Amino acid sequence: MFRLDRVRALAIACCAIFLAGSMGLLIAGLMFPTFQTSSWVQTLSSVSIVILTLFYVIITSGQLEVMARQIEEMKQARELVAQPLLHLSLGKAVLQRPRLFYTPPDSTYSAQPRLSISFDVTNRGSHAAIAVDISGYLWEATNPQPFHASSTFCDALTEKEKLSSVHDDRVFFFVGEKAMTMLVSALRKDDIRSTTPILAVEILFKNTYGACFRVRQGFELRRSNDLDRDTLSNWHSVSTTFSTTYDREVNLLKSLRARSDDRWDNEFDSLKVKIESSLVGSDITLNPIQVSGSFSIRSISTEDYNEALESHSYPRYIPSWMEECFHIAPDITPAD
Repeated sequence: MFRLDRVRALAIACCAIFLAGSMGLLIAGLMFPTFQTSSWVQTLSSVSIVILTLFYVIITSGQLEVMARQIEEMKQARELVAQPLLHLSLGKAVLQRPRLFYTPPDSTYSAQPRLSISFDVTNRGSHAAIAVDISGYLWEATNPQPFHASSTFCDALTEKEKLSSVHDDRVFFFVGEKAMTMLVSALRKDDIRSTTPILAVEILFKNTYGACFRVRQGFELRRSNDLDRDTLSNWHSVSTTFSTTYDREVNLLKSLRARSDDRWDNEFDSLKVKIESSLVGSDITLNPIQVSGSFSIRSISTEDYNEALESHSYPRYIPSWMEECFHIAPDITPAD
């Protein structure tokens, strides 16, 4: 770090040395007539001017650096004045029964549950928050690599405004074979305290001055009923043994899909019925508990904010009653 006081002290010491050297040359000229005092004084003066000029440049640049730092601190202080305070509370957390999934790009089939968690976000601050991104991450102690849920984006959240899941379908939606296998495996264990799944929530937002902030909260996901352990064990068995138990059915579906055979729909529905008949229990409601001391808020750079948003996606949540609207309609050619 630049120390302006040290440079000043060094400059004063050089001036003192120059004055002492000049006095010494004058005394030498008086005592020794053959000594060429004038030439030595000129040389010493030239060297001193160069040194003093160098110190002037260093001191001036140091002052400019200090001024720039002060201006940046004033800017940050002004940005932090308009401080929103976003707080998230979880609603209903439901682990849905495993169902048959088909992934078109990879032509893969799997049977797995889904986790949906509704939430509300309230701006408890006295200033508006803009460009709000809300993301959820699911992880467990023995598997530190988090699984990212789909994110939610909100243009603005004004003072004391609440972003409600009831009206806007705001949910964390987790799906994926690895994530669900980890979750079900952790929930079905007897000593759930040692392997408790954690929902980590991250909220990114800006204030009206453009300053960026990050809020983090953590929630434990626990079983609401110990009787659900047997249901979870059944679901875990069906999901993990799906590829071997239904190997013949999956191969048939793949061949029919490759030939665009119309029988694919009937075979797919038939496999869904087989999976349903092997499952026990109904959807399981989980109990989310906030981790004590997990709430934190801090300012971040614009670069960190933009970098985080680059990896996020914002899919549209489709309620079950709208699913029929998205079925592929037959090709209808208008009559001439």
